[in-house]
Amino acid sequence: TLLGRPQGVVEREKEKQKKKKKTLLQMPHLIGNALNNLGLLAEKPRGGAYGTTMPTVVAAAFILGVSTFFVNKMLGRMKPNEEAVKRRETEESIKRFAAISVVGAGYNAVVGVGAALLAIDVTMSYGRSDEYMYYFDREKGYGEVPQRVFYTAVLLAELFYGYTVHMTIMWIMGWDKGIDTILHHIGFLLVCFYMVPKGAYPQLGLFAIAMEISTPPLLYYLTMRQVNPPAPFVDLSGLIFSVLFILFRVVGYSYAYLASVFSLYNRPGLTPPQLTPFENGLILSLLGLGLVLQLFWSKTIFGKLFGLVKPTKK
Repeated sequence: TLLGRPQGVVEREKEKQKKKKKTLLQMPHLIGNALNNLGLLAEKPRGGAYGTTMPTVVAAAFILGVSTFFVNKMLGRMKPNEEAVKRRETEESIKRFAAISVVGAGYNAVVGVGAALLAIDVTMSYGRSDEYMYYFDREKGYGEVPQRVFYTAVLLAELFYGYTVHMTIMWIMGWDKGIDTILHHIGFLLVCFYMVPKGAYPQLGLFAIAMEISTPPLLYYLTMRQVNPPAPFVDLSGLIFSVLFILFRVVGYSYAYLASVFSLYNRPGLTPPQLTPFENGLILSLLGLGLVLQLFWSKTIFGKLFGLVKPTKK
């Protein structure tokens, strides 16, 4: 037309925009399909699960490991302060942990936030009493939960599995320290090994992964409190970590675990059928010990939080 574009052109452009939006909305579904096809080369899907686990875990752990070594080589000098020297920390040990922190902070900022948003959305939208909150069955379908939600949950779980493998390797190499740290890693490795490939307890798993949302400020705090001269925003990062720890590790995870156990006690039929009694008991026991560990750490966190917000006496 003389006043604008032909009607046919306008309609075609509108149709292209609709297809583009639809493609973006289906992106988690498409990614899940791609990884699923890759995973079929490594393992067969069992129960209601997808055969994506090992390829994604290995790829994630490898990329995280290479990135950590690369960042370590790029970091400048990091002189330890007096407190770090007393703990027998060296410039190299601080640099190694700083490399772990840089990579881990960015990784968990994506995985942790994604899991937290999905866990909250699923809980508010679908509740906690339906069987598809505890397992997914291809033959029975997905209930009310959209298929793309399951794809996204599986992908986040596999990425978290890969991160746990990476951190366990870093501890074995001496780049990370602490007996409670390695116990934490081993516990979640066992949980992921039995839980993720079989698609069991997806909602509870999302709440467990969501705890990592507090990891980025923690890594910054643990690294920068050791250097000289003092780094900026150390106390602020400690405050942010304490708040996120209470919200997601104490309140959120406690609610998810206790609500799940209570529902399973009242409705044994919710137990994922793809798990053996041993596997089911092991998963719930380890997740319960994880909750106990969070509550054990919370005593120190509450003390530091009150110390950070307490007004300084003149």
